Amino acid sequence: MIQQNTSSKQLFSLQSLFDFIHMDKILKKANFVKGGIPAILLLKAVLAIKIVGCKNIYEFSKSRLNKIDGYDDNTYYRFMENENFNWRELQLRLAAFVINFVQKTFGSVRRRPAFIVDDTMLHRLRSKKVEFLTRLHDHVVHKTLKGFNMMLLAYTDGFSLFSVCHSVHCSSNPKNRVNNESPNADKRSAFGMRCKEAFMKKPDVLISMLKEALNRGIKAQHILMDSWYFSDTLLTRLKKLGIDSICLVKSNLYFYTENDERLNQKKLFELSTRENCHKFLTSTIAKTKGGRLVKLVFVRANNSKKIITVVSTDLNLSAQEIIVMYGRRWKIEVTFKVLKQHLGLSTECQARKFASIFAAMAVANMRALLIELHRRMNQDLRTSGEIFHEAVEAAQDVPFQVALNSLINLILDLPQKLYEKGIIAKNKISEAEDLIYEHLDNWYKQTAYFIQELLGNICRSKQEKHNCIFKEQTQC
Repeated sequence: MIQQNTSSKQLFSLQSLFDFIHMDKILKKANFVKGGIPAILLLKAVLAIKIVGCKNIYEFSKSRLNKIDGYDDNTYYRFMENENFNWRELQLRLAAFVINFVQKTFGSVRRRPAFIVDDTMLHRLRSKKVEFLTRLHDHVVHKTLKGFNMMLLAYTDGFSLFSVCHSVHCSSNPKNRVNNESPNADKRSAFGMRCKEAFMKKPDVLISMLKEALNRGIKAQHILMDSWYFSDTLLTRLKKLGIDSICLVKSNLYFYTENDERLNQKKLFELSTRENCHKFLTSTIAKTKGGRLVKLVFVRANNSKKIITVVSTDLNLSAQEIIVMYGRRWKIEVTFKVLKQHLGLSTECQARKFASIFAAMAVANMRALLIELHRRMNQDLRTSGEIFHEAVEAAQDVPFQVALNSLINLILDLPQKLYEKGIIAKNKISEAEDLIYEHLDNWYKQTAYFIQELLGNICRSKQEKHNCIFKEQTQC
């Protein structure tokens, strides 16, 4: 566990993080090249929308914080829907930099890093003309709703979770599509590949994303999955990539013993053996339908007959290690909540174009990456939500600071303006400036004295109250 250093807590700054990771170089490698306004300025503004407390691009463009740059909302909309930008590559390279920094700084390899994959549904209940919009079954509310399904590939070192890349999925059945129109994208381009992925099977897309992550230097020996992803074919394909699977399985699946006897999980649990004399943890070796050897770990809750089965293709891990590793999968559920509740994954983007929707999801994941990088750089034990709220509060104080600085600058420029109007002589400018500085210095000292007096009165009143209570207790 990283020890918290209270003196190392610093204000969350996008500019400082951009300078640290050399974002301009990453943007060029991800094909974020455009004429006119530099892409790095627009990306910084888009990432800062939720941090400064705005709901979406339109509200940000009308806010006082955008008056400095002066870009209208259409500029940001065109930036988000640009089909030449490779958002997958941008997120991958940013994640690779953050993960590499964490591994070198904190030695995360000792924690047995692992990939995590899961998906979540993003609702668009009132939309009708959105590209690729389909009806999908939401397993949380057990209803069929309109929207998209985002599959996220993440990386964890046991302490943090980093969003590596994501894909957007729709129903391949035309009957389930709300809008049959699709963008006319070049299939050879990055955006054309994202459109193609929308109708591919999730295991195929997962293998593709893992290959891209491995090519960027993001490596792990294990991948943690929910029961929806368990299949003998997928385990085999993951093993070819050198990745072992740790996955929860459904209770109705059958496995085979070494004698090719087909048994259900209840029978295998009765044949399993305890490890390290653990009361509620047993394991056994079995074979899948395809003949692959796996380790089945059975967990039974205290005073309960329900059995949970976790499958691991790494036979060298003990039962307790497998359960500890699989327990890290819950981090991705927490990440989904943070992305939706704080970072604008589900509510910020209401665009109709599929390119903007994919880009908005990438922006939300990159916000999470930058916040996590800030947390690890400052050795901070606070959660991402706490850091996000403090960043919002600090960003909302910026307009007051800017207004105060602008007022002081106007006062300091007053002697020069008076000379230009012919009100004072040129040799009197320095005397006027010295007089202004003297008055500002006195104002500051008086303000500081007032604050000291205020705090002193509060402290004295609390001390007097404490003395009165102590005197009454003594008399009793």
